[in-house]
Amino acid sequence: MLLLLFAFHSVLTLFLGCIPKIDLSQRGLVASDARLVKMALLQNRQQHLTVLKLGYNNLGDAGASILASAINN
Repeated sequence: MLLLLFAFHSVLTLFLGCIPKIDLSQRGLVASDARLVKMALLQNRQQHLTVLKLGYNNLGDAGASILASAINN
């Protein structure tokens, strides 16, 4: 599972450097996955991501709070 999460983070980081829109809707993401998304966002601040779709996941309040902290940094 850890290897899968690392691969997810690596791919997300790669995409953030290339495209302004990412759709992660309906991927079964949970609060712990939000930490990986946050790390990728923070590592690629210079990129201009304009759309990040996260609908129909299970991020919950905890995941939303984690992502909000990435946006507010």
